[in-house]
Amino acid sequence: ELHRMPLSLRCVLVSTALLSATMWGSEGSFAVSQSPLFLEAKLGDTVKITCSTTLKSPDGMFLRRIFYKEGQVLYVANNMRLTPAEDYKERVKVTGKLNNITLTFSALKEDDSGVYFCHYRHLNMETAQMEEFKCNGTLILVKVDVAPGEQCTQSKPLELTPTLMLITALSAASVFLLCVMAIIIWQFPKIKKFFAKRRSPRQRKSHEMVYEDMRQHK
Repeated sequence: ELHRMPLSLRCVLVSTALLSATMWGSEGSFAVSQSPLFLEAKLGDTVKITCSTTLKSPDGMFLRRIFYKEGQVLYVANNMRLTPAEDYKERVKVTGKLNNITLTFSALKEDDSGVYFCHYRHLNMETAQMEEFKCNGTLILVKVDVAPGEQCTQSKPLELTPTLMLITALSAASVFLLCVMAIIIWQFPKIKKFFAKRRSPRQRKSHEMVYEDMRQHK
């Protein structure tokens, strides 16, 4: 469905995916993954998210979300017992095994728009500490259809909906990252020249002596 998305939203999505992959990817000797990367739905729709890990016996799995609303969505124990947050009761169910689990969300609302991350928990027997492994995340965008008669007018102020807030936040983050990259590329020659000047006189003299010695042996 990506080819149907507006170009601006696709750019935001790609930037978010790259950022997520850079930060989260795999954790140590264990790999974690989550799919799909993007879900677009309408009010009342049902969507599915699949999370998996190479951990053979994870001790539990959290699903958390960011943007617009932040916090824990649900927890699944190693016996597959589901504990959803209050707002998701009766709207979520789980299937499969904990190391390859499918989460099904129904009766979607506009404020369900956000980025959802699966977090696997594992007890490290060597250190006796609980470790957490975070998946790459899924962006859910819940669209609200506007009735034909409801047109924007100058007398009606712009309403900052959850979906608009999400897109605005992701757009701002993408622009910020692009600006940082542009500044680094633009200043790279100056930075390189600066560090070249900071080389000690002894290093420069050593390089000159080597060069002079090479000339004498020609």
